[in-house]
Amino acid sequence: MIVLKKFKIFFILLTILLVLFFVSCSDQKDIKKQQNITTGMMLYRNNCANCHGKDGEGLNKAYPPLAGTDYILKNKNFLPCIIKNGLNGKINISNTTYDMPMPPVSLTDIEIAQIITYISNEWGNNTEITNRDEVIESLKNCKN
Repeated sequence: MIVLKKFKIFFILLTILLVLFFVSCSDQKDIKKQQNITTGMMLYRNNCANCHGKDGEGLNKAYPPLAGTDYILKNKNFLPCIIKNGLNGKINISNTTYDMPMPPVSLTDIEIAQIITYISNEWGNNTEITNRDEVIESLKNCKN
């Protein structure tokens, strides 16, 4: 029993040391990016996954996939408009046309930035953080 208790303490200390090591080796930009990705993942799962799928695979021919497509990276500046205002009309992604309306999502500018950071860094993508100022600037250019 004492050996098991000592092992648990050793394991906890080792885990703390490893976390401290990795955090100290990461720069602030990497830490901030990972925080945004994690928060963005939770926001995505609560607001987007019902239609676009937990893993971004889409829903048949009703809702487009976000994974395995270059649409996200090519239209990153337009994504805040789509998220904030929704989307009506046809959209072509990966040679498939989708025509199911997307309702607007009620999120703050920072939450939109976190979702975009998440979907731009998941499913084989790797981009920089999308920040709140970029979202605000993109929203100014939305076509209503």
